[in-house]
Amino acid sequence: MQSAARSPQPVALEGERGTGKRRLARLLHALSGRPGPMETPEGDLLAARPSATPGTWYLPRLDDLDEVTFTTLASRAARHGQGLVCATRRPLSGQRGIGLTPLRLRPLRERPDELRELATLYLERYQRRLGLPRRRPDKAFWALLRQYPWPGNVRELEAFAVQALTSTSGPTLRGEELPPRVRALVELGDRPAAFDEAQSFEELVEHRLGNLLEGLPPGAALDLHTLVVESTERALLRLVLTRTAGNQKAAAQMLGLARNTLHAKALHLGLITAKPRGGR
Repeated sequence: MQSAARSPQPVALEGERGTGKRRLARLLHALSGRPGPMETPEGDLLAARPSATPGTWYLPRLDDLDEVTFTTLASRAARHGQGLVCATRRPLSGQRGIGLTPLRLRPLRERPDELRELATLYLERYQRRLGLPRRRPDKAFWALLRQYPWPGNVRELEAFAVQALTSTSGPTLRGEELPPRVRALVELGDRPAAFDEAQSFEELVEHRLGNLLEGLPPGAALDLHTLVVESTERALLRLVLTRTAGNQKAAAQMLGLARNTLHAKALHLGLITAKPRGGR
């Protein structure tokens, strides 16, 4: 890990969704010793330039980058002493894997021995953050966690820990006392409401967009991409900011964005207004 972090060669994090690729990227940046920040270039990537103080560029969607864009960014990062960490959900193969140091994040189902330790970590973390008393899970709670394959990996486990803590009370976290909506998150039988809904979200969007496109003539001059992307992003940011009572730091953490990135997006989408210069 240390050698990969300090190497001038780009690092590629391979892992399914929810395995913690961004968190590992932050750890690699911290281990790299580079004094600048970890940033995600946005907009026209070919125009991206490293900051004056070398840090780390994090590219969360390596699969979406064409070869010219990736090669340009990698060369530019190397010239300026900038670290480059990429993330992909697919195993690297062929030409794309050349010149990259791969680090694979195993899915949670391949690490059953770590499940209890990770769940305990999340439970204790959110007990502290939410100001809840320390609670001890019972055998039924652990049995419930062990029988589930965790397709959303550690991110899904973390979300479940929060749901379990905030939906029950008492000194013991009892599996049998979890509300049905929380138990449904990890039961193998009828569990469409949580993870399966997330899985079918792309199909839902595709269906809605299909209806929209059917009403348009081929070649219609409409900036559909911007319309769809900004509408979806605006709705997501509005919901998260409402959930965090306008706390941008908490919202950025929930979204997995840098706080400055969230602020810029919310400003662009009209969800917040810019403070006048010199104002307080």
